Amino acid sequence: MIKVLYLILNFKTYSDTIRVTNELLQTERTDFKILIVDNASPNNSGIQLKKEYKNNKNIHIILNQK
Repeated sequence: MIKVLYLILNFKTYSDTIRVTNELLQTERTDFKILIVDNASPNNSGIQLKKEYKNNKNIHIILNQK
């Protein structure tokens, strides 16, 4: 059962988002999901995040068009 949802907003900060996400993944908790929302980053960082975490079932990424 999921007890915690972490929400990370991303806009052109791929490396910062990766750092924060990886820190959350290092916690001992197992009852969490991570939702990353990319707000139409013009540098394609949202797409990079999707590629980075495509195999992690606890991370969901939303790519906003605007």
